[in-house]
Amino acid sequence: MNNINPAKISLFDENIKKINTSAKILDEKVNEDGVTIKNVYEIEHRITKVDEYNYYKIKFRKSGRANFYIKTNKNNRPSIYLFDRDGLKLVDVSIGKTDKQLHHSVDVIEGEEYIIGITCNTIDNSCEYKFRAKVYDSVNEYNIMVKQLGLKNKIYSDYIFTQYGHRTLKKNRRGTDVVHLKRLLIKLGYTNDTIGVFNDKTQQEVKNFQRENHLKVDGLVGPNTRKTIGFKINEKRDVLSGRKTKFTVEIVNCYLLNKYKINLYDEKGEYIVSSDENSQVDIKLSKETDKTLKLQIIDSINSSTSNPNKWQYDGFCLDKIIENQNWSSTKKHAYPIIPRYINKADSRLGGVYDIIIDQFNVEMNERYLQNNNKSYCNIYVWDVTKAMSAEIPHWIYRSNDSIYKYNTQISYSENAKIAHELSANSVYKWMKKHHKEIGYKRVNALNAQQSANKGNPTITMWYSKFGGSGHMQIVRPLPYNESYNPSKGVYISQAGSKNYRAIYLRNEYSKKYQNELIYYTHNNEDV
Repeated sequence: MNNINPAKISLFDENIKKINTSAKILDEKVNEDGVTIKNVYEIEHRITKVDEYNYYKIKFRKSGRANFYIKTNKNNRPSIYLFDRDGLKLVDVSIGKTDKQLHHSVDVIEGEEYIIGITCNTIDNSCEYKFRAKVYDSVNEYNIMVKQLGLKNKIYSDYIFTQYGHRTLKKNRRGTDVVHLKRLLIKLGYTNDTIGVFNDKTQQEVKNFQRENHLKVDGLVGPNTRKTIGFKINEKRDVLSGRKTKFTVEIVNCYLLNKYKINLYDEKGEYIVSSDENSQVDIKLSKETDKTLKLQIIDSINSSTSNPNKWQYDGFCLDKIIENQNWSSTKKHAYPIIPRYINKADSRLGGVYDIIIDQFNVEMNERYLQNNNKSYCNIYVWDVTKAMSAEIPHWIYRSNDSIYKYNTQISYSENAKIAHELSANSVYKWMKKHHKEIGYKRVNALNAQQSANKGNPTITMWYSKFGGSGHMQIVRPLPYNESYNPSKGVYISQAGSKNYRAIYLRNEYSKKYQNELIYYTHNNEDV
């Protein structure tokens, strides 16, 4: 039995969507009496020419270790490939020159869809094969099979065959859920290790993910970390729609080009590739080359908004987002953070605004979670607008109402002698008086949503007349192909008694509340 090669694991098949549509569904085996043999999948078929592939789609009914067996006739050499739904290659093995059969095992997860590909490297007349997959969900049962067949690599007695998400993962845990976690971390660029053991390296990789996504950095994969990993994976799936030609081009997780079509040129102005119109994609050259790329951005409604020579791709979302290598966060709400990604005020775009908002991971970030009945809508608005170069303040001078920059070199009490913090109600009053001074204008709900769609930082404000602290929300760009609907309200992101990354206002708030809101947007153009 072969071990999975981590070098091969890291390979993706860019044609997985096309393969997925042509793959035949392979269900559990049914015997001559019509009885289903659970967890056994079997097919007999033939291949008549080299480079011909047969693809089968399998959704396993339980988590465990699937043992793949293939037997062939004559001197043929079939190969087995296994991909997950994203095209991550999990198995790549071939029958040896003198062998007639092959066994290979890999961990699988209940409910996950996999694609098996079978081809023949050499064909003697025709390559007839019998393929069989059986899932073992107990260590003892699997080890008995290994011993009976004279194979290698038994598994540890503390190895657990369990569905991903059924337990908290931490150091020294072993099992299929650990394998699945590592496959997800591969897709997000945090590891290339696929062994089903949560070791020191895994713990550090999890901590790196937590740190970069503003989670509690403890190296434990519990509900919050799992949910954030899933969110990031789904984000990445949403943008895997570009075409790859001529150069090695990598599709990355970036909403910059939401609602735009792009053309990609090399440094000589020669056309390389184009995105699908209105797709959410971003394209970056792979690490193997240092070619300079030029992008032409074409608005999905209007004509070309720039010529190819204007835009230089700097490795992340053109130059519209600045990545701060010294970024930092803190759970201390009064203290300012240094955002990792910052948008310049003169280079706004809806997709950029989405990235700036989502970097704060408001649903999971401890900085914004309600604590002792205190909520932090004002802190969230402070952080997002600061990252958008349009800060709505949390601190103002006691003497003159102007924005105060918190001094991290002195204590909180010393800062508090010079300036004071603002509640949402206090910000409401301050903005009514000073919003024009900091580049904001007051707008209605429709114009607020239209401005946010263009990438302009936009907020809602509600004043509590009954001694409460008030409320503030971020208005974010609408999902693709959506338009403003008064019955839904604006599309918001908020911290508060409940934290939401993205939700329509009316999904959570009453019409009365909506009618009491005021809206501000940071935009020098007419809206």
